[in-house]
Amino acid sequence: MLEKLKDKSTLKKLSIIIILLVMVLSLILAYFSHLKAMKREPVKFESLAPDEISKDLMVDVTLYDNFGCYMEEYRNSQDTIIPIPTSLYYVIWTGDDKAEDYRYMGIKVPASDQEAMDEMAEAFYNGYGYSDPISYSGVIKRMTPEEYNKYFTQYFEEGGLSADEIDDWLIPYYIDTDAHVESKATSGWLLVGITAAFILFAVIRRG
Repeated sequence: MLEKLKDKSTLKKLSIIIILLVMVLSLILAYFSHLKAMKREPVKFESLAPDEISKDLMVDVTLYDNFGCYMEEYRNSQDTIIPIPTSLYYVIWTGDDKAEDYRYMGIKVPASDQEAMDEMAEAFYNGYGYSDPISYSGVIKRMTPEEYNKYFTQYFEEGGLSADEIDDWLIPYYIDTDAHVESKATSGWLLVGITAAFILFAVIRRG
């Protein structure tokens, strides 16, 4: 009887250790892109050629133009029936005014910047420069198939671009200015450390 109780206790402890190990691996995977990004110094986005743009790259960008909002994110609130916008995605182009080769991609900005970003887009389409450039820091991410096909390319289709032009001019990336790489990565490491401490404690207790 005593041996059976010991076996059950050992099995229970092993189960806890396995669960904690899975938690650690899940946390590492969840924060992997942020941990990768932290290893790199931010680069000036305007200096990048289209083929140099890749996911998890930290960039600093100063916007002088944008070409309108192609996607919005909302959250539901108990205080109002209407969903509250949290983030907006705008079309931007790569490079600077001197770039001979450029592509269109996206940038995710907080909803609080909507007025300024809309004024910038309006200034471009009306043929005059926007007087107040907007600077951001963020991480380049790859769009999901839904984000790219349902929202990004559709925005250009409605603007009159052909399928061939979309293939040539668009790349499926956006700058996530809400990434907060350092704080998220630090939080991730903190959670990993706490979980690892629990595992160590469980191993010691098992011994």
